[in-house]
Formats: sequence, structure tokens, C-alpha cells
Amino acid sequence: MSQVRREVTEENVAATGAQLVPVFARREQAVTDLFGELFSGRIVKRSFSAGNADGYGAGRAAAEHANLSTQRTSVEPA
Repeated sequence: MSQVRREVTEENVAATGAQLVPVFARREQAVTDLFGELFSGRIVKRSFSAGNADGYGAGRAAAEHANLSTQRTSVEPA
């Protein structure tokens, strides 16, 4: 499949050149600008750092073993 894609891409570039690249770049910038206008102040970027390697590892292990299917049995308090 990648060989076919590569051949089609080469044919398109040969036929049209790289003229569409600036068009796509302008379109991407327009979409990014509009997205910023529509959702400014609504998106919060958060960063994460694990301060405790043991706790991080334990949390990852628990997540890997968690059963989130609808067939799981309920957990009753001891």
C-alpha cells in the first residue's frame, strides 16, 4: 500500500508541483485561529509530573489490572 501511495504522491507532485502546500498551511492557520476564537478561555492545558515513582508505578499497575467491563461484579465493603 505504501508503494501505491508513494507513486500517487509523486504523480500528483509532478502534475501540480508543490503548489498546494502553501494552501494547506494557510488553511491550517485559519482553522487554528478560528478554533482559538471559538474556544478561547475554555481550554485548560495541564501538565503532569510524577513526584513519587513508587506511587506512579502502583497507579499504573492498578490501572492495567482494572476491570471496566459491564460484566464486572460489584465490590462490597469488607
